[in-house]
Amino acid sequence: MKMINEFKEIVKNYYNLINEDKKKLIPYYIGYFLKEVLELVIPIFVARITENLTNSLYIAATASIVTHFFLKILNNIMSYFTMYMYQNFYQDNYITIYKKIVKKIYCFDEEYKERISTEKIINSLISDIINIGEMADNILAIILNMLKCIVVLFYFFKINIFLAMLTIIVDLVYVARSNYLNNMVIKYSKEQKKEYDNLIGLTNQILLGLKDIQTLDISISMDNKYDLIYKSWKKIYNNKKKYERYRKSILKCFLIVFKTILYFICMELIINKHMTIGVMLIVISYFDTLFSSSENIMSASQMIREQNISGGQKRLLSLARILLKESKILIFDEMTSSLDIDKIQNITNLLKELRSNHTIIVITHKKELMDIADETIVLDKGKVQHKDDKSYFAFMK
Repeated sequence: MKMINEFKEIVKNYYNLINEDKKKLIPYYIGYFLKEVLELVIPIFVARITENLTNSLYIAATASIVTHFFLKILNNIMSYFTMYMYQNFYQDNYITIYKKIVKKIYCFDEEYKERISTEKIINSLISDIINIGEMADNILAIILNMLKCIVVLFYFFKINIFLAMLTIIVDLVYVARSNYLNNMVIKYSKEQKKEYDNLIGLTNQILLGLKDIQTLDISISMDNKYDLIYKSWKKIYNNKKKYERYRKSILKCFLIVFKTILYFICMELIINKHMTIGVMLIVISYFDTLFSSSENIMSASQMIREQNISGGQKRLLSLARILLKESKILIFDEMTSSLDIDKIQNITNLLKELRSNHTIIVITHKKELMDIADETIVLDKGKVQHKDDKSYFAFMK
């Protein structure tokens, strides 16, 4: 329920944001909807071709083949149409939102201009606008794939209640397991990225202290550090690939097993005159549609969740991870970029509390952080220009 309410809130905020251009989405939505309907109709005519040929109804089979041909062509034309309409919406919406941000910048007063993060504005002008444009596609993908699942399950209930209930249970198990495996892959991918950073960081240390390493002959010690990172990276990589293999192969075997059971159920229904071969072909096709739609829903939902996290929120998450490590020495580089004024004040208050029992080094352009520093050093082109010169910082007020 919480996820549904969160999704509704995201959709509501999104359409409020693109209010000027949302009418341009109507042709795209109509085209996308018709395309999805065609994908549900096409298997019916495949089944009719088979049934007509089986019963030696060659004229009817010919009519079904021709109809199938035109439906497939129309489906591809609708794909072209929807991509074209989305292209028109995206380019106009990108410019509209860009203009909104620029117009907002024109309204900044001097005090606010000095306090707001330049990085936050740049982040909005680049990544956030792209994410906003792509969100319309993801929202529609979730809604229409849900509708496809409902239509398929309704058809299954119409054919056989037991078959429908069994399919629902299998789908829920598959979705839950696939989602878990996908989350594990993401988790280990992030840990792998961390080990990449450790390798780069250690290599950077070696390059900066190469002369000392050669003089003191401590290359063996550095190699031991590398070995520890290699070992950790290898373990993380193997775990990530293990879950990827399971998701792409073993989990698919689960579907193959159930699909085989589905064939036997259909065969039993055909023997008892409760199903025709044509209906069986539709059931098998809709079975594949159901699970592909479920995967599309999971994929689009994940993308929306990622797009809903701003650059500032990601920075706060990174800061939280650093603080949880309980290190005595903390180093921050532009830690308040992409954050609003209230968040900057919260970070400033947090640093005031931490400095009593931590050594904190902060690289910043923010006056608020400079004011609470015990010692302030200004660097220009790698050289110290000023040190604890309060008169130098006075012009920044």
